[in-house]
Amino acid sequence: MIPANKKPTFMKLFDHYLKWYLIPKTFHAVHVKGQLDQENSHPNLYIINHSSWWDGPILYFLTQRRSQQDHYVMMDEQGLRCYPFFGKLGAFSVNKEKPRDLIETFRYTENLFKKDKSVWLFPQGQVYHQDATPFKFEQGLGRLIQLNKTVNVIPVTFHYYFLEVQKPMVSIVIGKAHTIISANKKRKEWVHYFENVMTEQYHNQKQALIVDLNYHKSDALTPLIKPKKSTSDWLDWLKRR
Repeated sequence: MIPANKKPTFMKLFDHYLKWYLIPKTFHAVHVKGQLDQENSHPNLYIINHSSWWDGPILYFLTQRRSQQDHYVMMDEQGLRCYPFFGKLGAFSVNKEKPRDLIETFRYTENLFKKDKSVWLFPQGQVYHQDATPFKFEQGLGRLIQLNKTVNVIPVTFHYYFLEVQKPMVSIVIGKAHTIISANKKRKEWVHYFENVMTEQYHNQKQALIVDLNYHKSDALTPLIKPKKSTSDWLDWLKRR
């Protein structure tokens, strides 16, 4: 099990790299609906769908701008070894193939909760196409929920899409916190419950984008980056001259 090893200097440098280069270079817009910081009287467990390598950097970019909490992310050990810099940002490993490591990861997560840290989980366990719904989650979600008597589970869904602009956009929806008493359901029941919650949230998110092509300009959304002119924008400008 590889623990997180946050490095404040690296975190600041990486954030600047994302803000001024990598994200605006790749995406036209990243917009958010909902609030990350909601209910802090109980441990916070954020669950998020996983469809792209970009999920990790954008998740970090989101927490740096929309939260006052201290966030940690559970990450597959193979992925963390491949991209060890994520450990400096707050990622710690899980290895489902080694029961001893798995137990150690759950203990580590429990200690994070006790220290009032917020934990993120990709409950699908691996990358799936974003439209592979209904979502199917692994049983580790139920285990994490039952580490605490009461826990806030916050569903977060990412959706990547194109419109008339050259670059893709990212839609982020943060659902309302579900403050639950873990003993009220069995682990499998909690897993199934949040599969339904996340699937419904994601379908509603997509539908809003389909119905209104200008939805990304809505006042109900918070932009994380300022859109820059693309090649097509400059060509349109030249035509008007």
